[in-house]
Amino acid sequence: MKQRLVMLLCLTATWLAKGQGWVHNGAHVVATNGTFIVINGAQGNYKAQSVSRLIFNGDVELSYTGNWINNSLGAIFMTNDGRVILKGAAQSFLGTSTTAFPSLDLKCSVNPTMQSNILVGGGHKGGGTGKLNLFDRQLNLNGKKTHYQQSI
Repeated sequence: MKQRLVMLLCLTATWLAKGQGWVHNGAHVVATNGTFIVINGAQGNYKAQSVSRLIFNGDVELSYTGNWINNSLGAIFMTNDGRVILKGAAQSFLGTSTTAFPSLDLKCSVNPTMQSNILVGGGHKGGGTGKLNLFDRQLNLNGKKTHYQQSI
């Protein structure tokens, strides 16, 4: 009975919290070829803080439905491999730091808005495709800058 009560409390707390996405607070996350990282839900945000690092080796996909918030100290992506996919509605790029995405796909249902600068192409030597795939979307620059740097 005690086990069931604890499980019920955990499930209730999870449901009430309704998720917060991924708060990446200074960890170095390594993902290898064929990995899918999915951040889903109404609050499916990715928020980088401190010295957060993503090390993608090969074809790694990170998709999210909320906002991209970069408050990290320095670069998030440490390679040009992998891609980031926007899959939500009314998404924004936010935060105090510029994000250098290895590759970026806009598969969202509404045109995303920039509240901070971004770079597509990774900014690292070698690897990756460095593509900005708009599909049928437009990127609302909102007075911010998008730098495009294709891998060499």
